[in-house]
Amino acid sequence: MSVRNFDEEYETLKVIGKGYFGTVSLRKQKSTGNVYACKESNLSACKTEQQKQLFITEAAVMKDLDSTGIVQHIDQYFDQANQKLYIVMEYCDDCNLTQYVIRQKEQNAFVPEAFVWHVAHQLLQGLDYLHNRARKDEIIVHRDLSPNNVFLSKNGDARMGDFGFTKTLKRDGSWLKLEAFEYAYASIVPPHHQPPELLTNQLYNEKADIWSLGTCIYELITHRTITVVHKTLPDLINEINECRILKIQSHYSNQLQNFVDELLKYDLNKRLSAKELLIKFQDQFNSLQK
Repeated sequence: MSVRNFDEEYETLKVIGKGYFGTVSLRKQKSTGNVYACKESNLSACKTEQQKQLFITEAAVMKDLDSTGIVQHIDQYFDQANQKLYIVMEYCDDCNLTQYVIRQKEQNAFVPEAFVWHVAHQLLQGLDYLHNRARKDEIIVHRDLSPNNVFLSKNGDARMGDFGFTKTLKRDGSWLKLEAFEYAYASIVPPHHQPPELLTNQLYNEKADIWSLGTCIYELITHRTITVVHKTLPDLINEINECRILKIQSHYSNQLQNFVDELLKYDLNKRLSAKELLIKFQDQFNSLQK
């Protein structure tokens, strides 16, 4: 990569998120005046090369993505001297899905069913793209799809972001399993958004993302997580195992209940793929265009 002065190219307006490995800030590109979200990762804070590789993989994956339901990649730069990785992305100018649910809950307001279908449709399109079309020989598994990582724009668009725990899977019927160095990262992913197969450290594939989407949609509808947040891991697994059907409020349609049931199939072999879900519920998704 050529040597650049990233701070000269992008003016920092404000910090909008902060974590152990870096920050997300709102930045204005000086040459165009456009405003973007910029994730700045401090690779020198990584304790192992494998941990650092997660951030490098995120940058490599994001630069090639171009689909509805996924935050658009704009630019990226690696500052070798300071070990900082910058990823510039589309700025979703409303809030994340967690903040939206809190806002609706505080107003004691039900989320309109049409909006639920709209969010589900856009995110499913994004997952279908990751799983089937983004790469010819590989499946991209997000592995960290939660309301914190779903971003909304004021025009109603929903985008998934934060590809820092992404994994690729060969398109040959093979499976994934968490590696030892991934446990630390997996432990900070909200457990009530992780599929049972990751919680129990079993083999998994791209359908792990379908379960996580289900937890997002369930939370959007009901304003609560599918399990009690502060349970111990064994209790959490038991609760998920016992609660095979998660009921939503009766004023929502049977089709929406069926959709939630399909997303939250405990057995990943019985879970439909993103493509199959888009086909099965195409009448509901098509109605959004009318």
